[in-house]
Amino acid sequence: MTAQHAEDIQNRQGAPRKEADRSVRLPIRYRDAETMMAFFPLPTRNVRGLLPSTQLRPVEAVPGYAVLAFVAFEYRDTDIGPYNEVAVCVPVLYNSPLNLPLVPLLFEKSYPGLGFYVHHLPVTTDIACRAGREIYGYPKFVADIGFEEKGGQRICHLAEGGRHILSLSVDRPSGGRSRREERGLVTYSVLEKRLLKTVVRTEMNIERRRMRGATLALGDHEVSRELRRLEISARPIESRFAERMEAVLPEPVPC
Repeated sequence: MTAQHAEDIQNRQGAPRKEADRSVRLPIRYRDAETMMAFFPLPTRNVRGLLPSTQLRPVEAVPGYAVLAFVAFEYRDTDIGPYNEVAVCVPVLYNSPLNLPLVPLLFEKSYPGLGFYVHHLPVTTDIACRAGREIYGYPKFVADIGFEEKGGQRICHLAEGGRHILSLSVDRPSGGRSRREERGLVTYSVLEKRLLKTVVRTEMNIERRRMRGATLALGDHEVSRELRRLEISARPIESRFAERMEAVLPEPVPC
């Protein structure tokens, strides 16, 4: 299993990384989690300004329209304790001379340079926030993230200081359509002006829906206003739900 493999790596590596007042041993194991994701199209011109390097090219759904991904995680058992997380990220290709619309998202395993540039990554615990910022350069901040069930949907609410940022609703799996996937999920981030790549090993039971299955509602927070200016479409091009996920987060490497 992924978690056991990570434990073996930890035992071989020995010394932990220091993160503020507490040690974090890499890789970090995620033994039990649930995640939901939705991809929404938006004008490519509005996405380019979010990317820190011309080496990262936004994946387009159709010519002129890139994609923004919203991902909500409920981490129930990890090496740094349970916490929740919301990722707002841009699907990108790294140093790719060919960028066909939509194809990289449909055939992810055929595009090793495909990954997600992390634009916002709020979490619910201080240890998760500091480790993410200091080791990976992820743009994390501590926020309120909660989940509820309503009408066959799982709804994630994100807020900070009592101000609503967004709510992401994704249809729960309908039964019998989930499939087991093992893959490396690539993230790109910037730490001390260096572009970093992290390959997160994941195993999950996941169900996908094309052109349906998710809604996004933005609030009145400054992050909400920034996202609203990006002109995000109301209709998703795809939604995904994984009721059970395991993952291993290793140390990042420079691109």
